[in-house]
Amino acid sequence: MSKMEVWNNYIYGEICQTVSNTKMLAQIDEIMKSPFLTSESIRLLSEIKKIVLDNILTIGTVLTDVARELPTKCPNINDLKKRDTMVSIANEYNKKFICIEPYCDKLTKYLRSYFKVESIMT
Repeated sequence: MSKMEVWNNYIYGEICQTVSNTKMLAQIDEIMKSPFLTSESIRLLSEIKKIVLDNILTIGTVLTDVARELPTKCPNINDLKKRDTMVSIANEYNKKFICIEPYCDKLTKYLRSYFKVESIMT
């Protein structure tokens, strides 16, 4: 099998989550268990959690895709060590990354409306 064939068949393995990410996802799960949450707030929280998990899986997808291009883009270790190679990998991830801020804003807007925060404050 040639080097090119090895890299073309490469699949990045399991992605390890950070401790803070694992704790945050566990907190979301605990919040979602509350009997005081509406079904809409649970749906919105589930959507946020899915996006976070999808972003983690995207890391593996990007690394798999980038690895397949390595033999041509970085034929030796010195090319791989160049800063622009690492930046290009990060840029590939950033293209596919889904920002959760709009989804968090949607949840906040829903909760403000549900609890009628604006009318309470006036």
